[in-house]
Amino acid sequence: MAKYRFWIQKWIEQAHTPAAATWFGQAEWRVERQQIEVVFANPAVWQMARERELDSLIAKYYRRITGQEVPVRLTFRGERGTDHL
Repeated sequence: MAKYRFWIQKWIEQAHTPAAATWFGQAEWRVERQQIEVVFANPAVWQMARERELDSLIAKYYRRITGQEVPVRLTFRGERGTDHL
């Protein structure tokens, strides 16, 4: 996932959300239960990610690289296990 993360993050920052480089770069990415989970530092950052539809963009670029569909879930620290979509 690490090699894909670099390119996905780079494309999103260049094409969609250039100002997100810092907070998006600090997010933790996990692969769990056949999905990508992106965990942000706090609810404010998570909300910005949701407003910019980063889950859809991550899924789009992952599909472009691998040819596979995978769901993406955005969460924030301290609230893992709760569905925030």
